[in-house]
Amino acid sequence: MLKVADTLKAVPNSGAASEAPRSEAFSVDELDHLVTWTLVRAARRVERMLVDLFAAHSLTPVQFGVLAHLSTGARFTQSQLARAVLIRPQSMNTVVAEMTDRGLLERVGAGGRGRPTPLRLTRAGSDVFRAILPSVRWANEPARLGLDARRAARLNQLLHGVLESDLPTEFEVDFRTPRMPH
Repeated sequence: MLKVADTLKAVPNSGAASEAPRSEAFSVDELDHLVTWTLVRAARRVERMLVDLFAAHSLTPVQFGVLAHLSTGARFTQSQLARAVLIRPQSMNTVVAEMTDRGLLERVGAGGRGRPTPLRLTRAGSDVFRAILPSVRWANEPARLGLDARRAARLNQLLHGVLESDLPTEFEVDFRTPRMPH
């Protein structure tokens, strides 16, 4: 297990300066018990691997998510896709435009003001998705993640619980720090 303490490099103590006063809220060991921080650290490690994997196919993680969701055969509008891949609808405008320009997606139907226009994969989009699928399966092998099959299934179940929770959006969170007593 990679603990926060494992990432620290020992700095030789010259003895010339006294130790700085401790003002942080957590000890190094306590950081390892912050579930959200551990989740962020794990996500960053996995994200780096996936970014490289997707880049080899000229895709971003969000573009892969779009291809993956559309590959299910379900009909998604642009706003539904934005919710599925966890980005803002405004950001999906650019994603869809880029993927349409590359010939990976197309709109289905005439659309128009107030009418939903589903998206679907083109043959080229399906080909790109099929080409990347073996790499995605490789990246999802439990051993690659340092897990056995049982623990990987449990982790996936736990992560789905987080995804389905009522986490507040950034607009609902009050990030103000309580004032310290004088």
